[in-house]
Amino acid sequence: MKNITFLLMLFSCIGFAQVTVMDFETTLANAPLGNAGGSLTVVNNPFSNADNNSAKVAKIVKGGSGAQVWGSGGVELSAQLPLSSNGNLTYNRISMKVYVPKAGIGVEFEAQNGPDWQKRFISSTTVAEANKWVTITFDISVDNTSLSGALNGYIPYTKLFFVFDKTSSGDQSANSTYYVDDIRLLAQGNVVQQANLPVTFEQTNVDFRMNSFGTVTASLDVDPVNSSNKVGKLVQTASSDAWGGTLFGMDGFGKKIPFTATEKIMTVDVYSPAVGIPVLLKVERSFGSEASQVQVNTTKANEWETLSFDFSTATGDKVLNLNLDYDKLAIFFNAGVKPSAQETYYFDNAQMKDQIASVGDNVFIETSIYPNPSRNQWTIKTTNASIKSLSMFNILGRQVYSARNINNTSEVIPANQFASGVYLLKVQTDLGVKTVKLIRE
Repeated sequence: MKNITFLLMLFSCIGFAQVTVMDFETTLANAPLGNAGGSLTVVNNPFSNADNNSAKVAKIVKGGSGAQVWGSGGVELSAQLPLSSNGNLTYNRISMKVYVPKAGIGVEFEAQNGPDWQKRFISSTTVAEANKWVTITFDISVDNTSLSGALNGYIPYTKLFFVFDKTSSGDQSANSTYYVDDIRLLAQGNVVQQANLPVTFEQTNVDFRMNSFGTVTASLDVDPVNSSNKVGKLVQTASSDAWGGTLFGMDGFGKKIPFTATEKIMTVDVYSPAVGIPVLLKVERSFGSEASQVQVNTTKANEWETLSFDFSTATGDKVLNLNLDYDKLAIFFNAGVKPSAQETYYFDNAQMKDQIASVGDNVFIETSIYPNPSRNQWTIKTTNASIKSLSMFNILGRQVYSARNINNTSEVIPANQFASGVYLLKVQTDLGVKTVKLIRE
């Protein structure tokens, strides 16, 4: 076993990248794992041939003491499974060679966080052929609806388990013996990412599906003001519950929400049919019941506005705890009120206040402002992104200017409308958000 081989091999001829995780050719770094009557040992390859001429392979046997149909064998890695870089997923498939005693056997691949087994994901497939080495592939893409558990880019997965034939608890015979070799991570096609802050709904390789609850419908839709802009849409009906809402993303974000001691404010652009609609923003955890929430009311009807949610004001059992990893964000419109008729709301640009977003692999949005300082006007220009909207805040955090549906690479702000001082400008683009400082002389 080369326990974790991080050598990246690019195969341009077949169009995907792969990295070998384990091939069992050297001594395991940690003791083999077993569960529910299953066990794993490293043995000489009993079926060495052209399909797999490795010297060593893993042998998994079901049917030991306390045997259950989910009995498994596993390994503990010496380093975390290299699925992601900086929270961005790099691979979307896992392959391995297997040798099974009968065709049609189901196989589950499970990756766990070492200290907390509940932080896991499971993918399954079927072995079509028996008594020969075959390569099987597990789809672990975040938009795969059959993937069990939340695949999070920031969680360190260090334990791997293999479950064969969940129709039988096994009997330790040859019919309950399976072999595994050459576990690899693959990147095939477009690697779809989990949603992360800032949520702009514009990226094409991000899973923006929404997980609604309380008999409401949430989906990606077009901006009611500008049809070229993508936004979230939530529809309530008389059948909806008072607690109906939606998560941003199916299984939360791929990164933790970056709260700090000095950064506890989130902003969301909303479009509501009425003034005074209570909007509740809630942060949750994928692996825990703790949550924090803040509610504010809309001040505009049938037009866009930016609402600020200050989580430092959360009270009671919803106080923000900076020691917890919040990685889910939910929004509720007309929170706590059961609708009597159909109501439609739109939302966009969920982010930390003044969040600076990177594009792709740490490529930042290229922005220029001139003149700055200024008395008359500022000109904002971007060179690698289209400006969607601008929001300007004074040093007290109050929004003093906004412009939407710009869809251009430049925009002018009239500086002469504002008092002398320092302002923060949030530049929302089709690729992310950048915050810059403006000085009014």
